Order: sequence, then structure tokens, then C-alpha cells
Amino acid sequence: MSPKTILNPGQSYNFHDYFDLPFEPEDVLKALNHNLRHDTLEFSQGFVPQERLQELQARITRSLRYVSLSSCHARREVLVAPLLLEVVDLTESQLRIEYPVQINEQLQGTIDYYLYKEEKRLIICEAKNNDLTKGFTQLASQMIALSQWNSPESSKFMGAVTCGDIWQFGVLHTASKTIWQDINLFRVPADLSSLMKVLVAALLP
Repeated sequence: MSPKTILNPGQSYNFHDYFDLPFEPEDVLKALNHNLRHDTLEFSQGFVPQERLQELQARITRSLRYVSLSSCHARREVLVAPLLLEVVDLTESQLRIEYPVQINEQLQGTIDYYLYKEEKRLIICEAKNNDLTKGFTQLASQMIALSQWNSPESSKFMGAVTCGDIWQFGVLHTASKTIWQDINLFRVPADLSSLMKVLVAALLP
């Protein structure tokens, strides 16, 4: 499929529009001059004190006994926010919520969660309707925009898409304009320890 049939010339697109496009993620990214690849990705593991992990896991597990996760707001409050705030505290990183970015008419909108510490950057995209496939397309557009944003030069950018209880990572290699999508998923609370260590490592030297 020709990229010209994906994005209409002269039409404005924001990040949320990429979630709603009825095309395959590979075709959407080709229209943005990037390639999409899938593989098992190896991530660095940061140090997270065991007592902090146990406390966070216990808190989330307790919440899941009583809170319905039928809405995006509930998943954000119960699963995403506590986890990211713990990452911020452990790494002393900055967190921006609904962070506005505007590169051009095709790359603009708000990033759900933008974490950064010096030259390390990480973006998190919430998947609407628990749709990780379309959510990853939206994440990819945000990663492409971030790679062009007024920020330190970097050879790659890391991001994750989540519906709260499931997380999936992606890495953008800027030199080759290739986004690698991890075929593995992290589940919360089952894989909380591994997930936290990946998030912490993404923000530390």
C-alpha cells in the first residue's frame, strides 16, 4: 500500500488520530518514513530495592481486590500512576503528564507520560479500549516526534504502551529510522518486578 493513501496531504494529524487510522501499523509508519520490526528485545535491568518492590506489589494487589478497572481513569489511577511515581522517586527523574509536542502537521499532540533525566528519556502511551496494537501505533508516532524534538541528540528512544495491567515496549533507532516492537508483554502485578527494573534502567546511566 502506498504511503500516499495513508496520510492525506494538507490534513492535520495528532497522536490520537494514529490510534484511529484503519491501517496496519507498518503502513502507517512507512507514511512517516519509518520501518517497524518485531523481535524479542533485551532490556537492561536497573536496581530496585526488594522492599520497595514488595510494598508496591502489595499496594497494587490490595487495590485490585476492591477497584473495578472498567474505565481508563481507574486503570490510570490504580495501576499506571503508582508505578510511574515509584520510578520517578527511584531515579529522581522528571515526569510530565499530557506533555504537549508539536513538530509539524503530522506529528503533534500530547504525550500521556514523559519521563526524563538528563539525556535519558522515556515515554508512556495509554492504550484506549485495551487495544495494544493501535496503541503501539500511537506510541510510535510519539517516539518519532520526540526524536525530532528540541532535546539532546540520542541514537535511540524507548517507549511503552500500556492498558494498565499489560505493558509492551518499543525502541526507536534514529539512524536507521526503525522502530523495534518487543513481542513480549509485561503483566501487572505478575511481572511487576521485571517491569520496574526495565523502567528504572531506561532512565539511569
